[in-house]
Amino acid sequence: MLSNRRGLWFWVYVWFPALLGTALVASCDEWHQSYLPNRTGTPWDVLLDCTGAIVLQLIIYVFMRTIRPKKLARAA
Repeated sequence: MLSNRRGLWFWVYVWFPALLGTALVASCDEWHQSYLPNRTGTPWDVLLDCTGAIVLQLIIYVFMRTIRPKKLARAA
């Protein structure tokens, strides 16, 4: 998948910023939760959020490869 230029472009400009954005928002949320008396902010929650983002991206990728392959090829 990453061996050709299209796959690399897709990874660098689509998946990576989405994961980075998820990690940033999750980190800010956990930082905010650490100031609330009845909540705790832990790095494990950030990891869980990032894992959820990766799983969702993989589900979307599999959907696009199996259900709509022509649209995926046109977008790349």
